[in-house]
Amino acid sequence: MTISEVRKLVSKSDHYEWLKSLSWELKIENLNYHHSFTGFVSIYKFLEQQIDGWEKHKDDIPVEFVRSKNILSKFKTDLENFISQSERNKINEGQLINNWTNINRPFRNYPNLFLYNLPETLFLIEVYRTRQNNYPGAYKFIMGKSSNPSDKNEFVGGILAYEFEQQNPDILKRRNIERNSFYKLRKDLENQISESEIELNDHLLETNKKYDEYVKRIDDLHVDKDKQFTNWFEGTENEKGIKSIFNEFKNEKESIFNHWFEGSDEEKGAKEKINSLEETYKNLLALKEPANYWKKRAERMRTQGWISLGILIGLVSVTVWSLSELLWKTPDQIYTSFFEGDKSAAIRWSIIYVTFISFLAFCVRAITKVMFSSFHLARDADERNTLTYFYLSLINESDIDDDQRQLIIQSLFSRADSGLLKGDSGPTMPNDIASKIFGSN
Repeated sequence: MTISEVRKLVSKSDHYEWLKSLSWELKIENLNYHHSFTGFVSIYKFLEQQIDGWEKHKDDIPVEFVRSKNILSKFKTDLENFISQSERNKINEGQLINNWTNINRPFRNYPNLFLYNLPETLFLIEVYRTRQNNYPGAYKFIMGKSSNPSDKNEFVGGILAYEFEQQNPDILKRRNIERNSFYKLRKDLENQISESEIELNDHLLETNKKYDEYVKRIDDLHVDKDKQFTNWFEGTENEKGIKSIFNEFKNEKESIFNHWFEGSDEEKGAKEKINSLEETYKNLLALKEPANYWKKRAERMRTQGWISLGILIGLVSVTVWSLSELLWKTPDQIYTSFFEGDKSAAIRWSIIYVTFISFLAFCVRAITKVMFSSFHLARDADERNTLTYFYLSLINESDIDDDQRQLIIQSLFSRADSGLLKGDSGPTMPNDIASKIFGSN
């Protein structure tokens, strides 16, 4: 446990005043050491400093000093348990005093305690490290114990301890004055540290109180805002909350959406319209290629009809031109043969011209059929193309049964009529005309 954690526990304790005024007196008669500590934090800080000081010497110290280190460590652990249990168990002040007496009593049973920073301690450590054989005699002399004079090493150790304490009288006097001055300064410093610890603990206590008040105000504000939010969200007896308003709005919009999506008996909904559009699109994909075919076929038949019309006009023009040439430029041999006895030339030229005219008439007749058939098939293809999109529009706007659908499909894909009349016959060939002429003769 760190000194900061101890300060925090003390400042938050219900027995802060008692812990702040706690007095502890440490006396080491053999070393002429006497000091009083005020406040739990000061006592704990002193023990922590002593333990840290002994830790710096590591293990190169006599067993008596190791025992002192262990005693101080145990007392520090007891103080940690003491402050922790007092806060955790929430004991009263009487129990607190009893617990303090129990942990403080065993500490008084160790008269041979050493502090790491005392001059005697530093002297004995130096003797132990440099003259280890003389250490027992020096230790016994410092502690006021009798030594064995017949043991040379103990005797020398005692002489070293005696010289350490006595030394030169003038130097000793000066050193004692300096030691007393230093001791007074150290005591004043320790007192100031104790007072600083008390002031620090008071400040921490005041800070904790202000912190608790601030936390309480925050909690009160939190409760107030929670209540305001609950009233705003859930509502009160006299006013609707935003939750109720939102639910009403939500139900209204869901009703509107369901009516729009599902529809009613009088009006189709979006769901049915979407299904109808999907069906229309499927039919469009199925009839798109036939519609394109009929559109291209109508253009091709129309072009073929216009070509046939051009050829027909050319043939008629040739017929008219040949007839005009025959009338205006008839050979004299034909006229002469009609008035003379020999009519073979006139008959020959007549047969040739009639044959020519019959051939032209045959061609005109055939071209006329091609022309009329082409225009008829072009119009039929246009009608089928238009009927395709009419069928798509019909199934999109209204429902049709299977019989109507079958009738429309049959009309779209039935065999197209040529457009020619049943009684229309082909052109008369020249041999028929010749047989009539010769038959009449």
